[in-house]
Amino acid sequence: MNSLAQLQAFVATAELGSFKQAAIKLKKRASTIAELVASLEAEKQVQLFVRNTRQLQITENGTQILSGAKAVLKEAQRFSIAVEHINQGQPIQFRIGIGSLMAGLDVTQSLNKLKLQFPSMALEVLVADSAQVVEWIHQGELDAGIVVAPFETSPALVTKALYPIQRAIIAPKSWALNNEVAPEQQLVERRQIMFTGDRSERAANTRITQANSSQDIIGMVADGQGWAKLPLKLVQNSIIAKQISVFVLPQATGDMEQAQLAFLSDNAQSTAIQKMHEILTDSAAKV
Repeated sequence: MNSLAQLQAFVATAELGSFKQAAIKLKKRASTIAELVASLEAEKQVQLFVRNTRQLQITENGTQILSGAKAVLKEAQRFSIAVEHINQGQPIQFRIGIGSLMAGLDVTQSLNKLKLQFPSMALEVLVADSAQVVEWIHQGELDAGIVVAPFETSPALVTKALYPIQRAIIAPKSWALNNEVAPEQQLVERRQIMFTGDRSERAANTRITQANSSQDIIGMVADGQGWAKLPLKLVQNSIIAKQISVFVLPQATGDMEQAQLAFLSDNAQSTAIQKMHEILTDSAAKV
């Protein structure tokens, strides 16, 4: 099996055109570089360079092999970095799910802070309804999730309360609802717009339209297609623009209206999860 030193010598020589220049780059003797390339050729039984008196010329076979050699060296570098980060207690990868109701500016800012803490960490973010996010956590497809109940619990699932979710009912301006009457009573016969697959609450009626994002929902409400119940933070920009009528609901209590960080107990010592929890709770305290 060819060594990394052989591949480094081959790639550097191919890029720089001489053993001498490759030796300078790799901080080795030119004779050492020549020996490494020659041993690689002997092991693989393929000529990589045509050796002339004044210059080296890479062969067609060498050109075909070059991209593969570069890929191996790049992967080896990633491996070395990953091992170094493990030794330093740095996470290599973090997969987090965001419940649809939590997918807003605050969460984005928290994720940006996490990336600043671990700049080399690969971050994967999936957005779905909270029940689906927790299901992915149970299946091992996600490391953690920012969710709101209801979702399937288990002895292995750990949840940490983050912050309360203030809800608001939004409706088209053209509906001219009576502020003296509870909005739910006025909207019971009207079409409700909800997140696709949202199981966080039971629909007020059977006339349902589903949408994939809060912006889609707000846009449909502003267009007169129906009403919706969303976290107040998600609709504040539209309130300012006076596109919709907003009815702020009384603050609910209990887990049903608490954003939570969920993860499996086996991951409780994860550096990324611990830092994510710290960032989220710190952000909540400043609200």
